[in-house]
Amino acid sequence: MLPARDGVPMLVHGVTIDPGRVTSAAIFAKLGIPESTPHDEIEDNLASRWLAFAPITVLVPKLARLLAIRRIMGVRNSTHTLVKILQSFVQPGLRLVNYTHPEYR
Repeated sequence: MLPARDGVPMLVHGVTIDPGRVTSAAIFAKLGIPESTPHDEIEDNLASRWLAFAPITVLVPKLARLLAIRRIMGVRNSTHTLVKILQSFVQPGLRLVNYTHPEYR
């Protein structure tokens, strides 16, 4: 949220449900930042507050279905890595990506 406060547009995307985990969607909801849907709303929020949270189901529905396989199989798959490197804009942008396992570094 700090870059957005300084006028840098920030789009955060992620799943809205992940049993046993706290999602970015839940954190943003507690902070009073609702999910942005549809795409026009994402653009409006980026223009007005420099910040938007978009569920991955809105940005890339087919990838969201692949991510959901984790709940069935109980393990992550390569889709998780693809979502982390998702380029959401036509113009180049900076991606801030976490990693959860040292070997991913």
